Amino acid sequence: MILIGNKIDLTREVKTEEGQAIANKYKIPFFETSAKENINIRECVMSLVNIVVETQKPRDEGIKLDDRNNSQTPSSGCSC
Repeated sequence: MILIGNKIDLTREVKTEEGQAIANKYKIPFFETSAKENINIRECVMSLVNIVVETQKPRDEGIKLDDRNNSQTPSSGCSC
């Protein structure tokens, strides 16, 4: 979870300090963005993606994401 203060290119009702205080309370990242001006959009999305990737565990602990490029074709005798 992340907290986003959008429309920083306009006058806002919630001040930066208030948004940061809420984010601190819940121990989540806080971003101020403007979709119109393309400010912090990429950083915000990448932060959320990184959080999701870090918190997800592979179903099979023996398989690592890096191993997918080195996978071998099962032998013809495999009953998969």
